[in-house]
Amino acid sequence: MFTAIGVSIKQFFTAITVFFTALERVANATNHLAGWGEDTAAAFADNARIDRAKQIAILNGELRLVEETANASAPVVPAVKAKASA
Repeated sequence: MFTAIGVSIKQFFTAITVFFTALERVANATNHLAGWGEDTAAAFADNARIDRAKQIAILNGELRLVEETANASAPVVPAVKAKASA
């Protein structure tokens, strides 16, 4: 009778060990998936940052072109030169 109880207790602790081993593997897999997700998000953020910088550069170039066109079409006022007295 005591042998059966001992075997039952041993099987119980074996089952608990297997359960926690499986739980640890699930946690490790989740950790790897979270790391992959973070890397993917970081790559996406980097690409978005680069795209925004390109768009800003394009818009700045267009703004310069508009300013140059506006300055070219503005009436030119002759500069008055001061005569240097000798």
